[in-house]
Amino acid sequence: QYLDLAFFLSRNGTWDREDHDEHFEIKDENMPWNSFFTFTDEVLSPFENLCDCSRFGKNKDTARENRYFYEPHDNNRLTFLLKFGHRPFRSSWDVSYINEHSDSLVNDPQNVDI
Repeated sequence: QYLDLAFFLSRNGTWDREDHDEHFEIKDENMPWNSFFTFTDEVLSPFENLCDCSRFGKNKDTARENRYFYEPHDNNRLTFLLKFGHRPFRSSWDVSYINEHSDSLVNDPQNVDI
């Protein structure tokens, strides 16, 4: 679902099924996870080119898939963070800066400018 929404936003909010299928067609069902991550980064470039992702086989203890999408024209941002059950959250990035963002949050719906 994240990949479909990111693809939609990367195409200026338009949905063309043929375009989607052409770009996201996986020709090799046995594609290794890390190749898949590289593939999706390329499809969503330049909006998502820093996938914090790695997975080796079926080992969920070392797997991580954290995606950050930013489309500046319409200020669209998506985040996908993967955590398997009781296993600890894994990331190779220091994301503590996220709370230091200078924009203020909108708490009152009347203050939303659409």
